[in-house]
Amino acid sequence: MMRSNLYNKIACPKTTFSSFEELAWVKNLKVRLMGAILGIMALTLLTPGSGYGQSSCPKPVTFSTACTSGIAQCGSTGGSCSYTTSFSTSFTGNNKYVSITIYANGSQVHQECLGPLSSGTQTYSVSYNAACGASISGSYVAYTNSSSKNPCGGTTCESGTCSNGVCGQSILPITLKSFDARMEGKQVELEWITSSEQNNDHFRLERSKDGNNWSGIYTMMGSGNSNIESRYEVMDDFPFSGLNYYRLIQVDYDGTENVSGIISVNVDILQRPFKFEHATNSIVISDQLTEPVLTAVIDLQGRIISSQRVSPGSILPLEEMSTGMYVIRLYSKEINHSEKILVNR
Repeated sequence: MMRSNLYNKIACPKTTFSSFEELAWVKNLKVRLMGAILGIMALTLLTPGSGYGQSSCPKPVTFSTACTSGIAQCGSTGGSCSYTTSFSTSFTGNNKYVSITIYANGSQVHQECLGPLSSGTQTYSVSYNAACGASISGSYVAYTNSSSKNPCGGTTCESGTCSNGVCGQSILPITLKSFDARMEGKQVELEWITSSEQNNDHFRLERSKDGNNWSGIYTMMGSGNSNIESRYEVMDDFPFSGLNYYRLIQVDYDGTENVSGIISVNVDILQRPFKFEHATNSIVISDQLTEPVLTAVIDLQGRIISSQRVSPGSILPLEEMSTGMYVIRLYSKEINHSEKILVNR
């Protein structure tokens, strides 16, 4: 029998076979074809960059570190080196972000939000200075739904540590569902939501003007151990004029700290130079001012009740003020601000 006739019969779904020999040959052919198809599928799944079998999470897999400059100084005591640490990853999807923290001899020396990253096999790098011959390690938080307006602040898909050339997932005390910032008048409202928490003592919210130098602005107690959604809200009363970076530090009961997210918001309004604390009837001068200011407390008849020069960050108690409406004025080379307050005894 000619095999071309058998191929024609296979192609026709209504064909009947004339002998057991034909039927056995066709079944054997089908088995071989199925094996070939499965082999191709398996090869595709294992091929980097193919898109099949890849995760949508931009988690780093390997990392390497090299001293790129300053090598001549490494022979001297206290010498430093400019390091470059490179990470490799393979993932699907675009506009992904990864927060990288670098440690030299166990101390943090660099933190950076990388992105947006594109799909496929990628290598990305961070540069920093550290002591010559330092033991370099790192940690990462990978995000799946961040954006340019909220980099390293969306839903986390994995977090872990990197050492000895490889990166691997670690179990963090919290699962951060979201971390967002938005303008509310002259203030910035920050909100974060966790899906679960384990041994979480508290959060520390930090702010930066350049994304490198950070200062704490608020501490919020955590939920300890929880498997339900927890929501936290904080108001930054004195944001910088321009771009503000915020990062969330999670602290365990044993003092271990983890960077859980970094976001930014642009404040394009004149900063508020003071805040009135109703609970204590006191004036808190913004620590963002660059020079001392002259303050005046004036009643509604125009009489100056008190006047003094104070430094940024000072607190002015209004202990002698009776209940009523007053005008607070601040003067300096950089501001001339007036605002009404209500003192309630």
